[in-house]
Amino acid sequence: MTPTILTSGLVKSEAEKFQKENAVSTVQRAFLEYVLEKRLDLDREEVLEAIIDGSHDRGIDAIHIDEESENRPVVYLFQSKYYENEEKFDRALEGNALSKMQHAIESLILKKERQIHEGNIYLLSKLKDIRALSNPRFQIIFCSNSFSPMESAKKEFDEFIKSHSQGHDFFRAEYISLKELGILITPATTRQINTKLKLTGRYFDWSLGEARVVVGRISGRELAELRKREGMELFDRNVRGYLTRQNTVNKDIFATATDREAAGRFFFLNNGVTIVCSNLHYLPIEESPELEISNLQVVNGGQTTNSIFEALEAGQLAASVYVLVRIVATENTGFIEKITESTNKQTNVRSRDLRSNDITQKTIARLLLNKGFYYETRKNKYKDSPAARTKRIDMEVAAQACYAFTHKKPADAKNKKRELFGSLYEDVFQGDDMQLAENILVSFKCLEWVRKQHARYKGKYSFVKYAELHSIALLAENGANTVSTLSDKLIPTYEKILRATDVIVKEENDKLKEEYSHRMLFIDPATFGRIKEALEDIPKKMIAKKR
Repeated sequence: MTPTILTSGLVKSEAEKFQKENAVSTVQRAFLEYVLEKRLDLDREEVLEAIIDGSHDRGIDAIHIDEESENRPVVYLFQSKYYENEEKFDRALEGNALSKMQHAIESLILKKERQIHEGNIYLLSKLKDIRALSNPRFQIIFCSNSFSPMESAKKEFDEFIKSHSQGHDFFRAEYISLKELGILITPATTRQINTKLKLTGRYFDWSLGEARVVVGRISGRELAELRKREGMELFDRNVRGYLTRQNTVNKDIFATATDREAAGRFFFLNNGVTIVCSNLHYLPIEESPELEISNLQVVNGGQTTNSIFEALEAGQLAASVYVLVRIVATENTGFIEKITESTNKQTNVRSRDLRSNDITQKTIARLLLNKGFYYETRKNKYKDSPAARTKRIDMEVAAQACYAFTHKKPADAKNKKRELFGSLYEDVFQGDDMQLAENILVSFKCLEWVRKQHARYKGKYSFVKYAELHSIALLAENGANTVSTLSDKLIPTYEKILRATDVIVKEENDKLKEEYSHRMLFIDPATFGRIKEALEDIPKKMIAKKR
């Protein structure tokens, strides 16, 4: 779709709605938070933790570290520009925005500049966390409610990250402009593509109410010819642009499609392509029918389609390449948008998802519902429920809180989140069902209570977010035993815990200097014991001061 003043108005409306619903100070900040949430599928706490914009942010507005992505950590660097004047929606994102990011990457990531202005402690903390990672990949995202950057600025930046990736995919750039935002907010208006596709071999045809689906096999050449014939308009409903052959996954797709020996396995190694259309017709013969398809769009599988097309253009596409294809015919545009959204959520299947139907989780959900709380065994299950707005309990966050609060394992709860639903599952969710549900409730509410205190203390203690699981474990030992104890009466105890934690932070900082990282300190199992000892010493020091 072509960005228009209407699209600009819709984006503005979404940003202002988000600002109001989440009590965000400015619409510019709301826009950044909105894009972070939508693009990275983050919860509210993760969004707030990611944002570092302010004085001396070096042109980086947010940093999110995803340690559960692919086989290596991914660091997302965000720069956001929001223009309030609707008449300026058609301006390009300024080239200096890209220049600022380039300079920040050069000095902070590549050269590992040590002298970082102390005015932005959040940037400093994030950089220390990044430097403690093993072989991370960087995804640089520019988001704005305007046009994409000028081609000259974009080309210069892309060449910069390409030169420093050295063929190993260390850096990638992504541009979320008004066009991409418009696709997310409104159904796409596309050129209607009416065409024919021939399946190979047997197929499956099934109809149910508003939709009909045909699943079968298509030759790589047939798919590549479709791409050649119809161009990139095939993907107008696909929210992800082609990442080029430099992308690691696309390299593998191209390599398999051009390898005469491996090509025969392509069908089994690839996830296939999902196509939506308004209508399809064919002669129902037993094998290899030719489908007449109206209003065709590829909503998932753009990387596969383009990689195979590149193989064809290079004259290297193997004849034995076949691709799984799923074609959904429906005139329900809302359903099409749902298919587009769900098939493009390319997150890993997390261990929590594999446990979502476990009898233990279902029992906890039922017991907590009896208490008036909504336990989300699937992420955001009750997000749109007004009744659950203030009483939602995310299963993954609850597991972390419970392991820290009940089992006094805050470092493992923080650092082994995936294992809480894997190798540590029996340890976390053990004991009597009623008691387990109560532990889940109290620990989760205690974590919520601590998070509410962040705004009060984060200016004084930069570690409060990193230490929250350690804090609730210590609160559990100092009076926070039931939901009713979670009140302002706990504040003096919490302040004492923060002072004790600060003692350990300063000790490590003095010892490690520039190598110190909040993240590394709080994933060390020994840190909890050290804070406990410091906490015991605080009353003695207070008595000594009085004397």
